[in-house]
Amino acid sequence: MNSENLLPEDLTPLMSSYLLEGWHRERLSLTAVTVHSVGIVGTLRVDESFSRPDAGFHLTVPLAFVWVAQLAVIFSSWDHGLARKHGEIFLRRIHLDCRRQITDVNEITFSVSYRRKRYLRNDSVYYEGPIDIGDGAFIGSGTFVAPLPPEVHARYSAATPGGLILDSSNKPAR
Repeated sequence: MNSENLLPEDLTPLMSSYLLEGWHRERLSLTAVTVHSVGIVGTLRVDESFSRPDAGFHLTVPLAFVWVAQLAVIFSSWDHGLARKHGEIFLRRIHLDCRRQITDVNEITFSVSYRRKRYLRNDSVYYEGPIDIGDGAFIGSGTFVAPLPPEVHARYSAATPGGLILDSSNKPAR
């Protein structure tokens, strides 16, 4: 097996400019949001794209992760009646199967739902559930933990003693 140590100047021509800096330049904005008892659906449009003119825009996984996390922040705040987020979420796990490219720049739908929810001892709430982006173009699942103000955590966790796991109908999971 051959091996070679590459120098920084050798790496530049091999690296993706999009992954290095391009995805930071892309700007998407929410045009519609619907929240419901078990999740959130957001519709986004592309305001600015890094893509080459000959290639056109396509949604990338780094951007998908950012917007899944952003919608999780919004949902966890709404789910607990908060007028503003209490802190940053911790995206514990995310899995996406990218079945086809998403190239629409006007309407990209993100759906983040939960099937299980648990109030943790550290003034936070844990969610687990499915993710659907672009009507099945990217599908998967994820888990995240969101911080809550202590008084809000106390109110909700009292209704679920012992960190009881709830399913999406807010009934104890089996």
